[in-house]
Amino acid sequence: MADITGHTPVPWSIGKRRWVTSGDVDIARIHSVSKIGEAEAVANAEFIVRACNSHYDLLETLDILRLDLENNGEIFGTDEARITLMEEAIAQARGDA
Repeated sequence: MADITGHTPVPWSIGKRRWVTSGDVDIARIHSVSKIGEAEAVANAEFIVRACNSHYDLLETLDILRLDLENNGEIFGTDEARITLMEEAIAQARGDA
């Protein structure tokens, strides 16, 4: 079930008992060890899922903006359009999208 990058395809989510999953595939289980509590273990799982799910969109956004700069703004043409694209990528990475 791995994609061309060698890892299980995104989107990932948090399943039962803090398993990070992709569809019906279990990827990893987040444990609450002695130094962290339950809330921090859950926050760690949520962070892993958010980071992995936004990874390719962030790369694509940076690539598009790089191409736009190389082509003197021919893709977007305005700073507003560039800022909107960046804000959308940032919101997704933060979990606001």
